[in-house]
Amino acid sequence: MTRWGFIFCQKQSLLSNLKFICLKMKLRNG
Repeated sequence: MTRWGFIFCQKQSLLSNLKFICLKMKLRNG
């Protein structure tokens, strides 16, 4: 499976943690 394929398959999991990821990115950016 390609990276894009894996990312696409894990999209549901990413959507679940999207808010957490966004918060982490914002904190990282300051």
